[in-house]
Amino acid sequence: MGAGAAGCVVAAVLTNSGFEVTLVEGGPDRDPTHPTAPVNSADLFRAATAVHHVSAVLASAGDGEPTRPYLRGVGIGGSGAINGLLLHRGTPEDYDRWADLAGCRGWGSADLWPRLQRRYDRGRIHSTVGPVDELVQAAFPVEPARFAIDPNGLRACSAATDLQLVRAALTVRTDAAVQRVLLSAGQCVGVELASGETIDADLVVVSAGAIQSPLLLRRSGIDRPGIGANLHDHPAISVAVPLPEPTPPTIAPTSVVSHFASAGRTPHVQVLPLNRTGLGNDAKRIGAVLVGVLEQHGRGSVHTAIDGTITLDFNQTTDERDRAGLRMAVGLAHRVLAGARDIDASDPPPDPNESAAAIDAWVTTHRGGYLHAAGTCRMGSPTEDLAVVDNNCQVIGISGLFVVDASIFPSQPRANPYLATLAVAELASERIAAIASSAS
Repeated sequence: MGAGAAGCVVAAVLTNSGFEVTLVEGGPDRDPTHPTAPVNSADLFRAATAVHHVSAVLASAGDGEPTRPYLRGVGIGGSGAINGLLLHRGTPEDYDRWADLAGCRGWGSADLWPRLQRRYDRGRIHSTVGPVDELVQAAFPVEPARFAIDPNGLRACSAATDLQLVRAALTVRTDAAVQRVLLSAGQCVGVELASGETIDADLVVVSAGAIQSPLLLRRSGIDRPGIGANLHDHPAISVAVPLPEPTPPTIAPTSVVSHFASAGRTPHVQVLPLNRTGLGNDAKRIGAVLVGVLEQHGRGSVHTAIDGTITLDFNQTTDERDRAGLRMAVGLAHRVLAGARDIDASDPPPDPNESAAAIDAWVTTHRGGYLHAAGTCRMGSPTEDLAVVDNNCQVIGISGLFVVDASIFPSQPRANPYLATLAVAELASERIAAIASSAS
């Protein structure tokens, strides 16, 4: 269930393994290869602002701060269809940390890195750089940013690279929201749609994402304390950059990226230039510098109010290590703009020599997430209270029910998670196919 980044891979792998697959998606259908569709545009902001492509829930970074919209993709492609599709592998250590956790054996770098590398190698870089790329390039060493794009420069999410290749061989149901999974004597036997229709199944894989997957399990009467817990994102700050000239449409939103280590650790702070944004009528003349801290130590949760309103509490500032990472992010953004000519930022980041309290106060109004939510159905040992799925991604205590998406991450890789999500979905699907085959 769910045709997002992970769900498209799951459907493709299971179909290629010879199973009869029905892919159920709550949002609209779309052609992931059509060159004029906003979702396939080289400009991610056309996709991220297109009607019917996105939905929003309310998110708070914590400490009683006001909630802000947190965008998610809907329809074929899911959030993968509206995000930047930046391919970043992280480091082998990120995945070995998973394998070292009890119950997460088989998820180390030896298992995942070949899949990460293969998909990374398929990515492409943009040949031209834009004005904010140049600002970052003048301040720091950079590397070309690699994206999931096709030979024509159009964004190619997993709906195009995986699902489209097998679509004729499976059933795809769109505009079909799932209300709950159906259980009988500890076995998953199908799903019930919001319309009341039921679909029988021998095996169900939930790939609704880090927000909806735990909520679906809860609606189904599944009660484990880890469901909806362990929520985390990559904290980030964004500084608007007014440009003297509009950025031409032939210039990609991002062409370079820069990474930094902190306190002797592997790189986990990312400077990402945006040559234009989706901000207002002057979008082509407003760029931005995003600085993401690719690790969050604090953990939050997903909540649903009595009226059905979904809220996310990320707790991004409860841990001093997260606050220190954001202060580092402010210093990097300050350095980019300090060297910029002909640019007068209306709200520049504070000098890193200011007090920690002053920098933290500025961060409060400029911090957001990288839209990298993960961890809410975390993988682990069945004896762990916060574990929701075992190391085969099967929901603990329920046969035939699996969760495969970023919600199962015990912790985020220190990387943009799109690539990791695809690699996890590929490996998980192969294991699920083996389980299903041995049971038949």
